Parts: sequence; C-alpha cells; structure tokens
Amino acid sequence: MFSLRADKGQKYGFDFKSELVRIHVEERMSYRVMSKRLREKYALNISPIYLCRMVNEVAKLSKTSIEICREFTPKWEGYIAVDDKYIRVRGIKNSLNSPKPPTAN
Repeated sequence: MFSLRADKGQKYGFDFKSELVRIHVEERMSYRVMSKRLREKYALNISPIYLCRMVNEVAKLSKTSIEICREFTPKWEGYIAVDDKYIRVRGIKNSLNSPKPPTAN
C-alpha cells in the first residue's frame, strides 16, 4: 500500500519538525544544543545543520505579516505591538508562528 502522507519520503514528519521549531523558539536553544539534547534524551543523532534545515522548512510555511493582516483584518487605529508568538484580535488569541501542515494532493 502506498503512503498518502504529505511528508512522504521524509525521515521526520511535520509534527516532529514543528516541535523542533517550538523548542528552538520558546527555549531559545541553539541548533548545537538541540542536537546534543536529542542525542542524550532520545538517542537521535541529528546534526545541527539538518536541524537548521528542518526549522527553515517549517518557517517557509509560516504566515507573513501581510497574510496575518488579511486573515484578521485589523483596524489600524492606535498602536499594535507583537512581542510574543500570539496576537489578540477582538479578544481571541491567535498564534503567529503555527504553520499549516502540508496537504497531500
């Protein structure tokens, strides 16, 4: 049976890559430290360069500021400050860095 996954042929899935991005951003770890922790904790030997490639792959799927503007249609009155990974629009908390997983065609 053939796989219908969107990330078919890749060693690590999109959820794993998204978790690596979360760790890199929230815990402010360097790729070298992340590689060392993955090796110690889970016996995964992933190089820092490969971690960088995975993080960049997920980053390409993230929303740009223009896409965020179109989606949430803010009124440009007063001040806007984005200092974290979330933005509140009309009291609803929205994530800025959660990309949509790739879909299979």
